[in-house]
Amino acid sequence: MNQLIEVIGRFHVLILHLPIGIIVLSVAYEWLHYCKWKVIPKNIRTLTYGIGALSAYLASISGYILGLSEGYSSEINNHMWAGIITTVLITLVWYQSEKNSKFMHWYALALIGAISVTGHLGGTLTHGAGFLSPEDPSESLEEPPQFQISDINQAMAYHDLVQPILKSKCTRCHGSSKKKGKLRLDTREYIMAGGKSKLNLLDSNVEKNDLIRRLELPIHDDEHMPPKGKLQMTDSERILLKWWIKKGAPLDAQMSSLQPSDTLLSLIQQMINTTHNTTAPSHQNTIPAPLPDVQLPIPSPRAIAQLQSMNVLVLPAGQESPFLEVNFINVDTIHPKHWQALELISTHIVRLQLTHKSIVDSDLSKINKMQNLMYLRIDHTRITDRGIAHLNDLINLNVININNTSVSNKGIQTLSQLPALQTIYAYQSNVTTDSISTKMKIETGGYMIPFNPNDTIRISTN
Repeated sequence: MNQLIEVIGRFHVLILHLPIGIIVLSVAYEWLHYCKWKVIPKNIRTLTYGIGALSAYLASISGYILGLSEGYSSEINNHMWAGIITTVLITLVWYQSEKNSKFMHWYALALIGAISVTGHLGGTLTHGAGFLSPEDPSESLEEPPQFQISDINQAMAYHDLVQPILKSKCTRCHGSSKKKGKLRLDTREYIMAGGKSKLNLLDSNVEKNDLIRRLELPIHDDEHMPPKGKLQMTDSERILLKWWIKKGAPLDAQMSSLQPSDTLLSLIQQMINTTHNTTAPSHQNTIPAPLPDVQLPIPSPRAIAQLQSMNVLVLPAGQESPFLEVNFINVDTIHPKHWQALELISTHIVRLQLTHKSIVDSDLSKINKMQNLMYLRIDHTRITDRGIAHLNDLINLNVININNTSVSNKGIQTLSQLPALQTIYAYQSNVTTDSISTKMKIETGGYMIPFNPNDTIRISTN
């Protein structure tokens, strides 16, 4: 019976669209009739209000059940009460429609306001504050762990290392504001409670530990945590968490008392170095010759950690250099969050590889922001001449690979305007020209190795 009730609650995300659509239709009918643009019979308008009221009741009931089963905290109250007010309001409007009130068009506008507020609060509850403002990529990124540690050996294992990881990767769905599966991971006591299923998440036998099992499942598995699309745990973070659980998940133990190995200490130090510093260190006054001759601050550790958690390979382009090489070889599908993170380090990228990825022409407008990009691989993609036209600001681009694309001579003419471009790889594309200018080399393949008189010749008698 409890499972059936939970299923009803989860239908809320489907049912809630019914009152939204029907109320918008009802308001449209009301104003079309009021403005005399179209005559809408009273019984039709009353019927739509009635259906809207019924669907609002269903959405309210299922939403209340969902809130209980998913373990939302009191933060759901604003959304819940807004939904109840909207339900009551449309019921009253339906009643006034029966009486043919002369203020119906104003009542209809009040309905739009109520459902807009309810929808906004619901969206904020689900996606977090600021979800309507994607224009600032830095605001939409999830935060990597923030460590405040000067000496690892003196650090508290749980408070200084484990808790920041759980806060970053787990508590958005399993914290004080939302307790999915009635599980909270924001304190050790709640972790021990195990949520609705009463799982022993701190079982020192990590082979049977459900928390570790879910973390190590393939990312495409439905039980993998964090879910696909969320900020993933890095290998270092999983190793640390697994080690802490093996040690009995102590709450008040210093790292030194737990006797970590030198390998683990080194791993933790690297993890801290990736995310700890947010200010630029001093660099050499000169930048290696193969890289652009510009001075940049250190690239955003937050953006790098975000990309690495999404299986993007990010490497320094040179010793003591702020420049980066970015490779999507291990990424199955490129999502908006990839582009958002790339934007935060766009001026630091000098090499970018997107071979065999599902990018389209419009994506190249994002690449065009990478002012210091020198090497670009977009081979085996659906890029066309229209996309190439977006690359007009890459003044440092030296090499581009467009093998197996639909780029033609028109795209090559566009690329010829880039001042630093020297080599274009265009094998199995629509490019037929061999060169545009003496400064640019176009490799289109189909070469024949000349016969050498000293080569061994094998003659078949068959």
